[in-house]
Amino acid sequence: MIGKTHSILARHRANPAQPCLLSDFTLSDGQPVNKSPFDGMCGWDGYGWSLYCLDFVQNVAVFVRSVNGLNLRATPFVYQAQFEQADQALVMPMAMFLRIGNDLPAPRRLTFLYSTGRCGSTLASRIFAELPGVVSLSEPEGVISAAHQSRHVIGAHHPYIRAAVRFLCHTPGGNTAPHVVIKPRPVSILYDGDFARACPDAHFAFLYRDCQAYVRSMFRFGQRLGLNWDSPGPLDKWLPHWRQMSGGQPIDVLQRYVDTNRADITWAEIGTALWAVTVSAFHGMDESGRRTSAIHYDDLNREKLRGTERLLAACGLNPAKATAGIHAFSRDSHRGGKGANAIPSREMNARETQRMNAVIARMGVPDYAEARI
Repeated sequence: MIGKTHSILARHRANPAQPCLLSDFTLSDGQPVNKSPFDGMCGWDGYGWSLYCLDFVQNVAVFVRSVNGLNLRATPFVYQAQFEQADQALVMPMAMFLRIGNDLPAPRRLTFLYSTGRCGSTLASRIFAELPGVVSLSEPEGVISAAHQSRHVIGAHHPYIRAAVRFLCHTPGGNTAPHVVIKPRPVSILYDGDFARACPDAHFAFLYRDCQAYVRSMFRFGQRLGLNWDSPGPLDKWLPHWRQMSGGQPIDVLQRYVDTNRADITWAEIGTALWAVTVSAFHGMDESGRRTSAIHYDDLNREKLRGTERLLAACGLNPAKATAGIHAFSRDSHRGGKGANAIPSREMNARETQRMNAVIARMGVPDYAEARI
């Protein structure tokens, strides 16, 4: 038996940014599946099954689909569209997921677009979606759960990442898309070595933003998601966010930047520490000898055509196609998502700004407001 199919009866996610799990859904009784449901089906467009997540506690892979079809290329966040629109789930034992997934063909051309977050990465994903012959997938949870959960729950990861990528890139007839660009969640750069070993032929690029702009933008984005980031609190308030967004970095890493004994820790401090950890991870890639292009948000946004040309070149695409992608600048790249810009939010106040600047002063890397990586 390959797995069981279920109807989705209800959905449960208090935090729209939390990791995806089987428990996100209440399911009907399952019907056994004895023949591969992936033959003739596309993993990212139409009526086929797409990988939703890996749940290592339940030891299953979860795929979803909709009777109305799911176009995962047209959404700012793949995991959100799957959660909200899917009406069926396929629950597959992890051993079967590995067997089928690792037998699927590898993508012909694959790029991972890492980012700090709030740096134009969703815009970049929309730019890629405008290009012929390119499939752009923004934050598919199956990939990051393959890296994060496998490492923290069972200690092995490469086969899970490889299988997840192949399922996501699967198309009818056993072929793969000409070029797939996967923009995973920002935390993914902390698993770069795992991604590089699982997908050794992939391109890698990094989008970033100066520290102050990142912290301010993320502060507003968190409010738009309904997260309580606009009020201070003790360490216990921030630990779940730190663990999720830092890839499970230990508390002593946070303590390098933040006095965790205070009862009035602000997002400004947590966000600055997260930025420092992410940028330091990129520098670690560079020091390992892997040449990875880094593009600053301001350089992409100020000179749109030239910035798009640099972005395409960094991702192994033809820069001459840039004119086809710059239409994406005219739209809110988060439109349709939980964090769309139209949702009200407040700016950081003077105290929060002071706290941010204090962490920047001791973080040990440039804030890249003027300098560039």
